[in-house]
This record gives sequence, structure tokens and C-alpha cells, in this order.
Amino acid sequence: MAATSLLALPDELLLIICREFCLHCTCPEETFRAHALMSEHVDALCFLSQTCKRLRKIAQPVLHHDARPRQLPLFLRTITRRRDLAAQVRAFCDLSHRYSKRFQNGDLGVIPPGQVTDEEERTWGNDIERMRTLLVPTLMRLPAVEDLVLGVSFRRGYKWETLFNMRSVKRLLLYPYNCRLGFGSLDDFLSLTPNLESLALSDWTGLVMKPLSLTRLASLKIHGFNLTAASLEALVTSCPILERFEFRQWGYDDDNQPLWLIEEEREPLTWSQMQEILLPRKDTLKHVRFAFYPHLNEVQGQPYNPADDMGSFRDFERLETLHVSSLSLRGLQPTQHGLEFYGYPATVSELVSILPESLTLLHCDRCHEMWHGMKMLARAIQQGHFPRLKTVISGEWGVKLRQSYEMLADFGVACWGY
Repeated sequence: MAATSLLALPDELLLIICREFCLHCTCPEETFRAHALMSEHVDALCFLSQTCKRLRKIAQPVLHHDARPRQLPLFLRTITRRRDLAAQVRAFCDLSHRYSKRFQNGDLGVIPPGQVTDEEERTWGNDIERMRTLLVPTLMRLPAVEDLVLGVSFRRGYKWETLFNMRSVKRLLLYPYNCRLGFGSLDDFLSLTPNLESLALSDWTGLVMKPLSLTRLASLKIHGFNLTAASLEALVTSCPILERFEFRQWGYDDDNQPLWLIEEEREPLTWSQMQEILLPRKDTLKHVRFAFYPHLNEVQGQPYNPADDMGSFRDFERLETLHVSSLSLRGLQPTQHGLEFYGYPATVSELVSILPESLTLLHCDRCHEMWHGMKMLARAIQQGHFPRLKTVISGEWGVKLRQSYEMLADFGVACWGY
């Protein structure tokens, strides 16, 4: 077949191609589409539309679905003058605080990038002043936005406006910086998004002191430093229909400790506390992920080992996917010579006692080479357990991974390496 020029295709097919480059149009509903706005490939649609006037015109219905301005003042000027473009925005990402203080060029392309004065830069550099003069006016002008990725300060002293709402927002990824979430500001902000379905908190060092307004929330993801049991309970209590929960604990260097470690002493969250807090949601939870690194924690001055503290997911009868990234399934015990492997769970019955029969996917990261968990899992399946299990993602590698693949394949379960 002879090569065909892209421009030889009919407009209908070209529009379909443009939609394939739009994250809002192509990403599955359950994924947090706006998070991908931080990837460079989102510029592909913009580059394609600049090929010629015809493609620019065809791409218009989807061209401004994803907005990732590096220079928020210019973006605000654009959507103020062009309300038609503002109404097209479905996903908005503002992470200017993560870049240089010097604003970078780039907006929707309507107003040419200009030079920001030093005086304006100093004014906008202040967290609260920037939110008041730039971020809030921007959010007020996006009537159809569904996905938000924001770096926001919740310092005391700033009151979120109640004269506008963001009812269209369904998914929210927050980078709450310079703050401790516990003084009402987060609740004030979330009250502006009454239809929120997915909330993710990243780079988080905050506290939550009371339940929040999250009655429609189905997905809660927390990526950050250590979390207190009281904060987690306040969050989970706020989510009566929670289906997806994810907690990923991040490490830190002694020279770069989070602010709360300096300000106060916090008792770290333990594995059993997490399970107890989630237990009231056992009838709604379908997806759970723990990335829990106990070597970062101490309880009463001693290294914490969740294998000694691990409860069971057995009662979570609707749980479909469980992702465990921790030392718990490695079974490491502190000794005077360091950490010694002792294997947990050590038997098929122990493994069965901590997992629900409803699982369709089990993901175990960081498996110790001496732990024979996949062999125990195969025996459990042979005994009639986990009839719905279809996929296992193992933290094993090499020969051991191939052995697990062969054992589980005999029972119709796919096994992948991670």
C-alpha cells in the first residue's frame, strides 16, 4: 500500500487522532488523569496542532482540554479575555511552586509570553498572596474543569473564598506545602468541591484534626511522610463510600527531615492500626495499596516490625486488589547483628488467614529471596482458596520468579515480575 499523508485523511479521522493525544479523552476514568499533566508527552497535541491551519482548526474541540501553564499570570490573562477557551479546560495543573521562582514562558498561546517584572515576581512569590491574586481568580474562571493538580499552602491566616465553587471538579491532586492540615483550611477548600470523587495528597507532612467534607469520595491516595492514626481515622471517617485506598510512605534523610519531626513528637502509624481504621469500610473497599517501610519507624524507642503487628484482611470480603510494598512479607527481625530473616507468613494457613478470598490481583513488592510466599500461595489455590485470583505481581526475580510463574500457571494464575 502506498504511503498516505496524514493530511490526506478526512477531518473525522484527524479529530480521532487528535483525541488520542488528549489525556482527558483517552485515559481510563479510574486513573487520575490530571497527574499525567506533569509528563512532557502532553505537548504532543499542541505540536500536532501547529503543523498547519487545518489541523489547528480540527484540534480545537480538544486542544485546550489539558492546561499546564508555566506562567500563571499569562494564563489568567488569557482565560479572562477568552472565556470560550476557559470553558474548554477539563484538566488544570498548577505546580509553579515546584519550579524556579522565576516564572517560565508559556500559556494557551493566545497572549504572547511577556516579561514579568521583578516587582510582580516578588508579589506573586508569596504563597498566600499568590493564591489570592492568581490561583483563586484562575479557578473561578474554569467552569468545566474536572481534574485539578495544585500546589497549595494551607497556612493559618488565609480564608478560602466561599463566593465561588468548583462543582465540576471530580479528581483532585494536592501538593500541600508549608502547612499542617488541621486548622480548618483544608476543609474550607474541599467544601468548594462538593462532587469530589478522587483525592490524592502528595508530599504530605500534615495533620487532620477532624472529619472533612468527603461524602462522595471513592478514592483516597496519600503519598508522603509518616501519618498518624488520628489523621487517617479522620480521613477514612469522612469517606462512607470509599472504594480505593492507597498509602505510600516516603523516606527522608536525617539532614532533610520534615517540619513536623522538628516541631513535635508523633507516634508513627502501625500496620494493625491501619487495618483497624479501614475495617469499617470493608463493605466498600475494593482496592488497597500499602507502601509501608518499617525501618523508617520506631515504636517506644524500638525498631518496628509489622510482621509482629500484622492483622488480617480476611474480613474485607469485597477487596479485589491488594498491593503490599513493605518489609512485612519479608519477615525481618531486629537482632544485635542487624536484621535477621525468619519468614512471615511461614505456613499456608498463615497466608490464608491474612488474605480475603475475593482477591483478583495480589501485588507483593520487595519479597525476600528466602521467603517462599508464591509456593505457599500456589498450595493455597490448590486447596481451593482464592478462586477469583487471576494475577500475581511478585517482587521476586531470576530463577525464583520463573519458578513462581510455572507454579501459578498450573492453576490459571498469571505471575509477573515487578
